[in-house]
Amino acid sequence: MALYQSDRTIAFRRAYGKAASPEKLTQEAFEGNDRHLRRLLRIKIGERPDVQDLWEYLQDLRHTDIQGSLLAYLLPFCLELWCEDYAALATSTADLWSISIQFWLTARSSTSI
Repeated sequence: MALYQSDRTIAFRRAYGKAASPEKLTQEAFEGNDRHLRRLLRIKIGERPDVQDLWEYLQDLRHTDIQGSLLAYLLPFCLELWCEDYAALATSTADLWSISIQFWLTARSSTSI
């Protein structure tokens, strides 16, 4: 199964594009502290972002203008986590489930991407 997931991840990255980490952070932190954004910028392919950092990023997306290049960079990481979460839903990963719902609600209501 890990190979299958890896193949899907590679295929997704090829289809989505090879978004690099933005050189400059312009995303405003909703609560004024951008440490979570800086940690998210340092994530490399194959690493897992911290769930709390993603939660704070989603709050930024809901309440501030969206930096498109940062969203393009982080989206594959988010989708990988959510895919794992959905596959393991029977073992209950409520935090990731909540984040995925929050993301899609945010994405549907946002017009500034």
